[in-house]
Amino acid sequence: MFTIAGVALGAAVLLAGGCARSLMDPTVVTDYQPLDDAGELAYWGEVQRRSAITNDEGLHGVLVLADGADGSGSYEQRVAALKERGWLSDGFNEPANMAMRRGVLAKAIAHAIALDGGVMMALTDKAPRYATKELVYVGIMPDGTENQVIAGLEFVGVISRAQDFVLLRQSAAQAKTEAPGAGEPGQ
Repeated sequence: MFTIAGVALGAAVLLAGGCARSLMDPTVVTDYQPLDDAGELAYWGEVQRRSAITNDEGLHGVLVLADGADGSGSYEQRVAALKERGWLSDGFNEPANMAMRRGVLAKAIAHAIALDGGVMMALTDKAPRYATKELVYVGIMPDGTENQVIAGLEFVGVISRAQDFVLLRQSAAQAKTEAPGAGEPGQ
């Protein structure tokens, strides 16, 4: 039988830090020069081994996905660039080495791949909750909530599936414009 004191003690333990996200150390190198193949290979090789990726590692990967390279020299520059694009909320101020939440990653990726989503995505400017749900729905992100952290191997899979999503969408659009009779009246 549960007692009020026992339940209160259990709740206090959980609230005292049992559910807090971790600060990861050391982080994977993300400040290599753009188009540095050795640095890029080292990044993707190391990040997949992480039990959880950091904000710095995740935001670097989003910029590589979106732009083909990350020209930012630091975490602070990454955050500023993504806030300027509207891919991070203006209130985002988490440390570089804090384990990244799925929702932060989902919002940035949803913007990077121009994912339309449903009504709530449009009304909330791809809020982390709805971006996570939409990326799960289209098969880019594994099932989970926006507040869970994301492991390195999952992160690499998400970035890979996001790239595939963009390429398949581009191929479908190209095939549609190249189809026989495309653009002719009555077609």
